[in-house]
Amino acid sequence: MAATLPVPIEFSLPDGWTSADPDEVNAGEVAFIAFSRAAAGDRFAANITINSEVCTEFDGLVSVADGLVEKLGAAAGEIKRGKRDESTTSNGPVLAQVVRFPLSLPSGERVSVVQYQVLMALQSSNSGRSSVVLHFTLSALPDRFVQLLPDFRAFIETVRFETGR
Repeated sequence: MAATLPVPIEFSLPDGWTSADPDEVNAGEVAFIAFSRAAAGDRFAANITINSEVCTEFDGLVSVADGLVEKLGAAAGEIKRGKRDESTTSNGPVLAQVVRFPLSLPSGERVSVVQYQVLMALQSSNSGRSSVVLHFTLSALPDRFVQLLPDFRAFIETVRFETGR
């Protein structure tokens, strides 16, 4: 069953992307998934996903990002974290990082997948260390990644949410 987000958000997909029901594409652990039509014939379907977590003892986005890398590494076996950037927007702190990991396709072929992960923290105004962290992820084969990254960045620019403030 597809995950749900604890806060409402709005966004627009760039041209060339099509959303799908996460349950129908075996991605029930995410709240939203979209696929690139430009990468439709690729061995791996380039995608954008949205997910979240509620952190009752929020220690910052670096801690959350480290946890994502650890979890992905446990599943993939080997993971390489590249560039990581932190910033603050009017909505709160943001962390972006690039990771690369091997993935076994249903055919048995192993490919390298690159992810650009953007984490946004929405700290609760009524609970000191509690925070909702939204995860936005672009996943693609390395040769498609550079082509699709501008789309993902345009997508991130459209994200709007209600914080209840």
